[in-house]
Amino acid sequence: MKYLFTLAIYFCTVPFLFAQFQYCYPLPGSSYHHPQVAIILNNGNFIDATSLNDKGLVEIYGSKSGRHQWSAKLSDDHKTIIITPVPVFDYGETVAITVHEKLRNIQGEKMEGTTFTFNTRNAVTPEEDLRFEQARREIAAEEDGESNASKISPLEGMPTFTINVNADPAPGSIFYANHSEGSTDEQLPDPFLTILKNNGKIKWAREAPGEGRDFKINENGYLTYFKNSPGRYMIMDSNYNIIDSAQCTNGNYKTDSHDFMMYPDGHALLIGTDEQTVDMTPYGGQPNATVEGLIIQELDSMKNLVFEWRSWDHFQFTDANNYVPLTTSVVDYCHGNSVQRDHDGNILISSRNMNECTKINRATGNIIWRLGGENNQFTFVNDNIPEHFHSQHYLRRLPNGNIILFNNGNFLPVQKSSAKEYSLDETNKIATLVWYYEHPDVNGVKVYGSARGNAQRLPDGSTLINWGLIGAAGGSGIPNFTEVDYNKNIAWEMTFDSVDLKVYRAHKYVWKPCSRITGSTMTAEPNIHKATLKWGKATGASSYIVEYNETGNTDVISLIAENKKITLKNLTPATEYQWRVKSVCDGNSNSPSTYSP
Repeated sequence: MKYLFTLAIYFCTVPFLFAQFQYCYPLPGSSYHHPQVAIILNNGNFIDATSLNDKGLVEIYGSKSGRHQWSAKLSDDHKTIIITPVPVFDYGETVAITVHEKLRNIQGEKMEGTTFTFNTRNAVTPEEDLRFEQARREIAAEEDGESNASKISPLEGMPTFTINVNADPAPGSIFYANHSEGSTDEQLPDPFLTILKNNGKIKWAREAPGEGRDFKINENGYLTYFKNSPGRYMIMDSNYNIIDSAQCTNGNYKTDSHDFMMYPDGHALLIGTDEQTVDMTPYGGQPNATVEGLIIQELDSMKNLVFEWRSWDHFQFTDANNYVPLTTSVVDYCHGNSVQRDHDGNILISSRNMNECTKINRATGNIIWRLGGENNQFTFVNDNIPEHFHSQHYLRRLPNGNIILFNNGNFLPVQKSSAKEYSLDETNKIATLVWYYEHPDVNGVKVYGSARGNAQRLPDGSTLINWGLIGAAGGSGIPNFTEVDYNKNIAWEMTFDSVDLKVYRAHKYVWKPCSRITGSTMTAEPNIHKATLKWGKATGASSYIVEYNETGNTDVISLIAENKKITLKNLTPATEYQWRVKSVCDGNSNSPSTYSP
């Protein structure tokens, strides 16, 4: 088919007119895209939404699929344009996009157009599909590890544990989910989402088979955790009711369980994985290797994809560390395991198999800096070991501007895990170690978690460390969790009684919610002159305040309910009423929740 424009333009700017696109996705000239891919454009300016209605705005052609129709919408930032081709593209084709000079900003000024191309991936054969699934299992097994422990007696309900130290730890409760992947012992307990007090008492727990990784209070105040099959993150309110879920979009990506961040503005950051068949013979590998790529996605409050970043476009296979072979049938050269919005709005990620922490420009998708690994740009100062860190997890920016990470320490001359805090001079590229913690040997055994793990800085300056996959060495009394103050004194420590149990991440929060009633739990049972109102329990509530009135009437009646229901009497038959309820906590009516719907 003949195109109306040249296909050999691989840039997303034009040197005249107003407001060139600073973010253009797919990256011009890129490959391996799924047929469902959307086109995302952003030039940093507020868009006149009516200009998206111009039918001449965009032309989309596929070398196999021909001309496409499209729809366009604005994200909640009113700057990001999401264009959805209709129908989706074919496999293995070149797609050409032309955006004409029809867009306007809210001042009425026209914006530059652009022309670019990209390529979709080849169709996945049944044989490849089997290989990809097997590859995912192999990659998961590498991190989960294998257990050689003998069978233990069945546990009743939740797994047991021992609090080794409880010496004035920071206030709060520990949030985690136990796992036993890698073990052949079917009698081990299922995962439990758990909230544990410092004294070992369970504040709340729920059995969660096949679920629970990365259980935490997210940045927007909701509880989130990962659920398998299909992979997605579940979102709970503070009453432990599931109210939503989130997963990768824009193609057949697999939502990854390593990290998920939700923010008060409704935006969310997800990690995804993407398997492709790649000829790795230029690297001494196999002609049809399964290579797993890293995907970072940002969804807005309406779950529109507004930003996507792919390792295929920005990393090289040779960025992998020396212990990740490129010659095997399965190549996992990145293995991303954390994502976070930085203080300046850009994005921080950690790639375990590259020994690298990376900062990504949220506006353009370009890499701002690379810390550690083969492409390290920083000079390290005052570090405790010359290798700095290896196979790290859980990169986080701290309120003081430093970063903290959990150094698993794989393949180092001395295999010992640690928590490390660096001060970064991002202008001059200097990383100064300002604090670290290595646990003293336990019965002559070093505390080493070969995978998983995290280090969370607490508000009082203490650090909660989850040692991750400590394996059968736990039989030596090696702890699963340790809390230390800034002077490295152990203030709290816990060990599972079974060596096969471990935790992907653990967090500590001071959490005393006066929860808002979950709307989906509210029911009304009307009779002729009365109605019984019921609702689900609200965490922290000691009583409730109920308001009701006739619909359209401004006169509101307020009642106090000691339990989760109340009966309204002397109602007018055949009349519509509206009602709502709020929680009162600690018996203090001056500190209630907000009202329910």
